[in-house]
Amino acid sequence: MDRLKPWQIVLLVVAAVVLGVSLWISLGGSRVPNPSDVIVADVESGDLYVLDTSGRKIVLLPATNPETGARTLFPVRKEEDGSWVITGIVAGELAEYEGPAAAVRDRGSRIVEVTSENPRRLN
Repeated sequence: MDRLKPWQIVLLVVAAVVLGVSLWISLGGSRVPNPSDVIVADVESGDLYVLDTSGRKIVLLPATNPETGARTLFPVRKEEDGSWVITGIVAGELAEYEGPAAAVRDRGSRIVEVTSENPRRLN
């Protein structure tokens, strides 16, 4: 094999740098969170709970409240204004919910009037 030409050396150096940067971004960058905890709200009482989903293949929503035995636990998220809103993925389930949903301000906005900002962990 003949001696390497200068442009070939530059090409090898650039390839090594690109490979290094690619590996650093792929392996050392920020991780995508794996949510094993889901915050749910009881639409009848307004209580917040943390539902552990780790190790489960499927989670039925709305989830069953262990205290009442009713399927009243809907996943919620906290908005920038501080209100708790039922996530859009179960909006159809809320519309079909036959209970009173006393803690929901109105079913169109999906805002839940919570009793406490600190959710309790479900077993």
